[in-house]
Amino acid sequence: MRIRPWVMTGAATIVASAAVAVVIFTADPASAPPALLVLFWVAFSLMCWGLLATVLIVARQSIAQAVWASFVGVCGVVAALIARQRGITDARLLGGALLATLCISVAIWWRLRRGPVHEEPTRSH
Repeated sequence: MRIRPWVMTGAATIVASAAVAVVIFTADPASAPPALLVLFWVAFSLMCWGLLATVLIVARQSIAQAVWASFVGVCGVVAALIARQRGITDARLLGGALLATLCISVAIWWRLRRGPVHEEPTRSH
């Protein structure tokens, strides 16, 4: 029996969503200990990654393309959210970070889409 990739990424999304819900309902964000905040951000990142990877796999991307593109995208979004939470509210800086993340994810997707580069054998007369 073969397990489909979207089932695995979907399961990761559901488990991470449950972890985010538990953290949100058990603690007040203003008075939460740092370990709980780290747990929240890790679970939130995994939830976003799983959701994006599942969508890309369902949209007929390969597993490698979906995993890497969603990883780069989620890293950029979470970095922008953390930067905004920490007080960096310059819209141009956040826009630049998101644009750079988008460009990197498109470059990785394009490289994975092309596959390995093979050289054509040359003919000698």
